[in-house]
Amino acid sequence: MEGKPRRTGAILFVIAGLLIGAGVVAAAVWYLDGGAGLEAAGSVPSTSQATETTTTEPSAETTVPATSLPSSTAPTELSSSELAREFGDAVWKVEVAGCGFVGYGSGFAVSSRHLVTNQHVIDVDSTPTLRSRTGEVLEGRVLGASQQPDVAVIEVEGEFDVYLDWAPTATVAEGDRIVTLGYPAPGGDFTVTPGNVLSFGSEGGYRNFIRTDGQIDKGNSGGPALNASGGVVGVATSLEANTGVQLVPQIFSSDFLRPVADAMIASPSYPEPQCEVYTYDLPEYEAFEFWTVIVASLPTDEFDYDRAYDRALDFLIDTGYWADVLLSDLYPSLNPGYWAVYSGSFLTKSEADGHCRAIGELGHECYSRFVGWTGE
Repeated sequence: MEGKPRRTGAILFVIAGLLIGAGVVAAAVWYLDGGAGLEAAGSVPSTSQATETTTTEPSAETTVPATSLPSSTAPTELSSSELAREFGDAVWKVEVAGCGFVGYGSGFAVSSRHLVTNQHVIDVDSTPTLRSRTGEVLEGRVLGASQQPDVAVIEVEGEFDVYLDWAPTATVAEGDRIVTLGYPAPGGDFTVTPGNVLSFGSEGGYRNFIRTDGQIDKGNSGGPALNASGGVVGVATSLEANTGVQLVPQIFSSDFLRPVADAMIASPSYPEPQCEVYTYDLPEYEAFEFWTVIVASLPTDEFDYDRAYDRALDFLIDTGYWADVLLSDLYPSLNPGYWAVYSGSFLTKSEADGHCRAIGELGHECYSRFVGWTGE
């Protein structure tokens, strides 16, 4: 393109929700935040028929006052609805804004001042807003965050009335029921999701994650997975590709996360937001253009983010190609006022056109669109 010099070598640029390549769904992991992180691309719930997701309205009963739950007097076996009623007030929506993104995930209180979530939920915002299922709002500050394991701790201005206890992962076995609480898409409403333990992953002699058939989804990231007594045995984190577009929910175990979270509380580091920077070694190009393929343009005055994201999920399920949503207002080269459902990102128009042709062969309309320049 005229006016742009030839450049060679490595490109250094901030990824703004678009990743190089078409991203066919296979052998990958999707994170479950509600749109804030770079990883939140195309999460699809498990197609297992063993469980179902139930949205639970806030309980009208009196909140359990300032106590750690579950206590020694708690029932040893609670139903999914009982778990939601007893412990739901300890689970909060984590709302973030930064690095050109807005979104949300889930988190749960572990003391009167501290809440645990995933690092990828809060990586763009060091002062997230917490919102309870009853509408209460607390402001938070990230005390510490770790990419591996994917965990972060938030300290609040104020106090949590209800908080949860960790439980050893050994308290559940394959086939046992666990219940995940959180705020998944679409809608971001408080939801209780029962599931069965399928298997465990292990590292260094302990279980580091749990596979479940519960239908957790984008927005569940950071939410607790509870055993039948209400103890936290894991934290919803990602969806692991299995076969085709079926993804198996992956829950990091309490044994894996608790020591790291406890250390963050004991020795806060107060990390700043991280707008991820990636380096790619690339061949010589005439110019470092940034193209994508638009598969739907939805007016923002008619569609909210969750409905646009549903369209992206439908596309992914139908075609097997990764898709996500961007707000056109953030990109000067795009017409403002739209949620753009896009698939892939490319360095040349010809690459984008090739991807669009492949999509067209599957019966979907699409067009290539210039997004901006990389490396500037």
